[in-house]
Amino acid sequence: MLLVILLVYHHFLASSSFNTLQCPPGLKGEYCNETCSQGWFGDGCLLKCTCQNNAFCSPVDGECDCTRKTNAEDTLVGWEGLLCDRPCRRGFWGAKCSNECPCEVGQGECDPVTGDCQCLMGFMLQKCELPCNMFKYGFNCNKPCECTKNADGCDPVTGRCLCHEGWHGWICDSRCEDGFWGVDCNQTCNCGQGNVPCRHSNGKCHCPAGNLPGSDGLCTSKCPEGTYGYGCEESCAKWQNRNLTGAQILVKGTCDPVTGDLICLPGYEGVNCKNSCPNGKFGLNCSGNCACLNGECHHVTGECKCHKEWRGTTCEERCPRGTYGYNCTLNCTINCLNGGFCLRYDKCDCEDGWAGDDCALVELGFFQDLQRGFVFLALLATVIILSLLLLFILQFSRTEQVFEYEITQTSDSDSFNHSYVHSN
Repeated sequence: MLLVILLVYHHFLASSSFNTLQCPPGLKGEYCNETCSQGWFGDGCLLKCTCQNNAFCSPVDGECDCTRKTNAEDTLVGWEGLLCDRPCRRGFWGAKCSNECPCEVGQGECDPVTGDCQCLMGFMLQKCELPCNMFKYGFNCNKPCECTKNADGCDPVTGRCLCHEGWHGWICDSRCEDGFWGVDCNQTCNCGQGNVPCRHSNGKCHCPAGNLPGSDGLCTSKCPEGTYGYGCEESCAKWQNRNLTGAQILVKGTCDPVTGDLICLPGYEGVNCKNSCPNGKFGLNCSGNCACLNGECHHVTGECKCHKEWRGTTCEERCPRGTYGYNCTLNCTINCLNGGFCLRYDKCDCEDGWAGDDCALVELGFFQDLQRGFVFLALLATVIILSLLLLFILQFSRTEQVFEYEITQTSDSDSFNHSYVHSN
């Protein structure tokens, strides 16, 4: 509309009586031999150009040339539009904005004048073709991430740290609150009705070491054989040792489900549990005391293995007459006399004083020793009796002396009393 008004006004001036010589548009002067000054155009150069950004204005019709500057010698780039008032549209640069930008789409924009790529935050290099590495962010990736060890780098644009599962916060310095887990702690624990918390990193129910949650959510299940620790995630493979030849060592034990320490099976002790319990001991940690009287106990169960000719739980009972052997399971073929027991099918274990296969013979040496014993006992008894008799005699003699003394004293006292009465 403004252009129309200016053209009408120009026509009015041109048709007025004040102009004696009408120059063509773009020219001026008495002889119409001068070009309109830059910034003006039209008949009589009376119209002001509206071109922007120092773009060249046609002196004839005022059209803007976005490829030249006002001095018509220098090139103008990076602008477009009727008035050269708009930068090149995205993706283009240069004169008439005819050149395509070399920058990666969505990762950078080029300068409309020079064509140089201006990378968006999070990208770098000449064409903005690479994102920032995991420890850089910002324009041209020139800022270092400021994260804790609980992160894998940071966001290339904002610098916010990318937290491991189970952590949150701008620098990943806060563990998930109880009941939550996962990336940004946005997962809820699901450990049943036992009010058992879960691991903040993977959501597994966090039972005490050596236990796993059962179907009810309570930590009632022990670690499977060969595992231990929290969540039973540690392996007991360290006890599956190998010797220098590469052969696997047989370890008579299992690992503690809580600590992973080696626990010997009942009946074993020592390094790698390779030693059986010593005699007289059995069971876990070899802490049981054997109760076998006439036999040896099993190092694992404590069960007694009786010697020959004995039986019973603690080997306390000798084989009944007519039997012999382990647990008295064999029958004698010989009849042992005089209290003897058979040792095997054809020989007896005789009582003192008897001899022979069936204990029917008197053992002379025994009876001679017995006779000597009786003589000694008889002599000892005689000595004791004579000693007692001597003591009795001595005691009796002392008693008589005391009695005579008392009689004498009594007689003297009576005589004195009689004399005293008579004198009076």
